[in-house]
Amino acid sequence: MADIKLFDEYPILVDRVLATILGLNEAIVLQQVHYWLVNNEKNNINFKNGRYWTFNSMKKWREETFPFLGMDALRRAFGNLEKKGILITGNFNQKGYDRTKWYTIDYQKLYSMRCNNSFGGNHTMHLVETNKCNCGKPINAFTENHTTNTRDYTEI
Repeated sequence: MADIKLFDEYPILVDRVLATILGLNEAIVLQQVHYWLVNNEKNNINFKNGRYWTFNSMKKWREETFPFLGMDALRRAFGNLEKKGILITGNFNQKGYDRTKWYTIDYQKLYSMRCNNSFGGNHTMHLVETNKCNCGKPINAFTENHTTNTRDYTEI
């Protein structure tokens, strides 16, 4: 029997329900952005406008985090999450010419998508540790004590 070797490095985990609702690449990207947001909160860095943020260029995201995705697939995944209003972008760079995007997650939008998904069934999204969506009030230690600075756009 051949030796099986798994996870010499930290794996990227993906929730099946999240991948079903958003798409596999989008779920992978969102999970990693969430990881960095939680990491930044623990280290109390990149807190802007009432939210924690993470940043990277597409080239760095691909090289350092998503080498298994093509650049077009990666851009599409980020773009789809932005269009759905789940991934919020900003620019907090100190240099005017620096166009590196900063990212944060609209957890309320994500939870409302879960609660209004077209797949039916009684799925539970485990996004933050074992916290669950209760379709009205997100139970999420990351967002519960922070105000949001987003606007509701009915056309989204």
